[in-house]
Amino acid sequence: MKSTKHLLTIASIVLSGQFSIAQKVEVSPEVLDIEKLKMTTNSYLVYIEGPDGSVLDMSIWTREIREEDDQFIGVYQTWKNQDRSNVKTLKSLVAKDTFAPIFHQVESNEKLQAYSYQQRSVVGTDTVENNAESDFILELNSLSFNFELDLELLRILPYRNGVTFSIPFYHPGSNTPPKSYDYEVRGKETLSTPVGDVMCWVLTIEYSEKNAATFWISETSREFMKMEETYGPIRRCKKLLF
Repeated sequence: MKSTKHLLTIASIVLSGQFSIAQKVEVSPEVLDIEKLKMTTNSYLVYIEGPDGSVLDMSIWTREIREEDDQFIGVYQTWKNQDRSNVKTLKSLVAKDTFAPIFHQVESNEKLQAYSYQQRSVVGTDTVENNAESDFILELNSLSFNFELDLELLRILPYRNGVTFSIPFYHPGSNTPPKSYDYEVRGKETLSTPVGDVMCWVLTIEYSEKNAATFWISETSREFMKMEETYGPIRRCKKLLF
């Protein structure tokens, strides 16, 4: 009887909100704070370090978020690198009210790839000239978000302590079906930047035993501030420049 009363007391505390427990949120358009996504242009320093701290590769990524009309949002990216073969431009369209992917295109010196999202599939866009992926098709069982827009999607999550966001992502053009990735909110932390201290939400994810990442998202502006990723002894970083 005593143990039963004890359990009922705990249940009462949880229901009354006096005690918080970890909660998993399946991310769908209904839970996103899309109105918090600012139409802006940001640049990021992206670099890879070896085990000895040496810089193995370095790029500048520019990402412009643009309201196309009353239905679509466009995200335009340019990845510049000292190696011309690594220079890319990306164009992505998503639905304004759901962030559901509509179109994705990647262009490099080597080729152009373009994909359109249909109700239950992703297909190579046959209206884009010289599309190397015009014959591509992958069936989809449910909605998934564009993995190339993870920095933008992380900005519009409904943050609070004790939450793990399960996000269904798919990389356009991949033969690997969509998969859900768990991002755990570890709380808030002050991040020192060249323009002052910024209070950030901190998220972590473990992709595998060897691969993990931490993200810092500004609490007030929702800007993506920083990412640190490890893959074994290799370290990859993204930092907001302006």
